[in-house]
Amino acid sequence: MSNFQLFDDIFFGLLVTGPGVGLAFVTATVAALAGVAEHESGLASGLSNTALQIGGALGVAPGSAWRWRPCSSATCRRRRRSGSRPAPSIPND
Repeated sequence: MSNFQLFDDIFFGLLVTGPGVGLAFVTATVAALAGVAEHESGLASGLSNTALQIGGALGVAPGSAWRWRPCSSATCRRRRRSGSRPAPSIPND
């Protein structure tokens, strides 16, 4: 894959994902804090942010573990023997 294809594949996805995630977090925060008493707003905000962070981590971890698995090809074995570090393997879908 050339650098230009890589740029096209990643950039436009990030261009859409960035604003979408930003809007989703704001909406989730407003929904979590709606109807909460003023003296409990700090606790509700902390719980909301913690839930978003843990949910994001648990959502990303399985996908990362699956996509970035160790390389087992002959090229990787040669690189290991020569001391250079192999690049993570990404299957072509």
